[in-house]
Amino acid sequence: MIVNEDTYLSRKELLFYLAWILFLVTLILDQTMWTAAYPILGTILKLGRYGSYAIGMVNIFLDSFERKKFLGLMVMIGVSVLCFLSNSNMTMVLYMVFFVSAYELDGDRFLKVTVSVQAFLLAFVVLCSQIGLVEDYIFTPESRLRHGLGFSWTTTSAILFLFIAFEYIAVRKDKIKYIEILLLEGAGFILYELTNSRMAFALCSVFLLLVAFAKLLDFKFYITGFFKKLFILVPGALCALAIAIHAFYDPSSALWEKLNDFLSGRLKLGKEGIADYGISLFGTPITWVGYSAKQQVVDNYNYVDCSYLRILLEYGIIFLLIVVAIFTIVVYKSIKSENYFLLWSVVFMLILSITEPRLMNLSFNPFSILVVCQIASSLGTKEPCTTMSMKRNYGFLNINAKNNKEVAKL
Repeated sequence: MIVNEDTYLSRKELLFYLAWILFLVTLILDQTMWTAAYPILGTILKLGRYGSYAIGMVNIFLDSFERKKFLGLMVMIGVSVLCFLSNSNMTMVLYMVFFVSAYELDGDRFLKVTVSVQAFLLAFVVLCSQIGLVEDYIFTPESRLRHGLGFSWTTTSAILFLFIAFEYIAVRKDKIKYIEILLLEGAGFILYELTNSRMAFALCSVFLLLVAFAKLLDFKFYITGFFKKLFILVPGALCALAIAIHAFYDPSSALWEKLNDFLSGRLKLGKEGIADYGISLFGTPITWVGYSAKQQVVDNYNYVDCSYLRILLEYGIIFLLIVVAIFTIVVYKSIKSENYFLLWSVVFMLILSITEPRLMNLSFNPFSILVVCQIASSLGTKEPCTTMSMKRNYGFLNINAKNNKEVAKL
């Protein structure tokens, strides 16, 4: 009897996904209005989250690793501990449990499990908010209504959906159908209408348009030569750009003020964050104070939305460099395995992180975990190139024709 190994989970996978699903459920539900109505639920969810870390630790102790490949993970853990000693924040130390226990897992399966859990939780919370099981808090009722849809902040549902879209495309790859793209765009538009999350909807629409364009041409896209190096530089370039626009923001300049207004005051808050907390090697203790349905009166608002700047202020230069290295490796692995659907998902996620603090929030953004996972090609379901195929190089793309008619046109 032939057994399909992909159908069954090993002990390592079983323990990892048990811990991972528990982690996602407890962290996402903790951002709902249920924890505002029932404070005891917040305590239960926190205990459940620590339970997920405990399961992950058990998994690590039962596993074995190659010493050379494990060295990079040990460096990440060491730096995370140093950051904790500097800023008293245990988050990244605890996150290392998932980085270590996910070592060499199937990246496709990891994303499939993640997007399934996130999509179910998002649909469940939104549905409950519409039938009265959890409060649908209305923000800014004096102007345009912005629905919380069961969450404690109005953009949470839209941002979570955007990450779901990124992950879904990365999972479906070249199997994606037009109807799926249209359904994703439709769901994104509904969330935009209810929450007025303009940036999330705009980025989602551009991303899906790119996917639809690739589907329409029915071509395989290959990034070649010099442009591979450019894509590998994207994480570092976006990080530098994000920090620079906050650091050089000048309130006396009309141009800077227009950009700050377009970004809803983010540049001003980022500039103030740099002035208040400074930049250090391993970070500074910071209590982020923001507005939500759970905290409606705020006297010392200091919330920095830019992921790159936020990590720099709270965790320091060294950890930020490691984060950039993580996503540079993920981009490199995507290109090397010719998994370009994953590549574009990661690139758009990195762009989003300029205005959203989710870059290292694992409950929203699982892509950093892929640094330790195995990444498969997105071209495996396509017919392999043969002598009947014909390649043309359009700058940064090689486009392979699928059939003789297309070859004739070329």
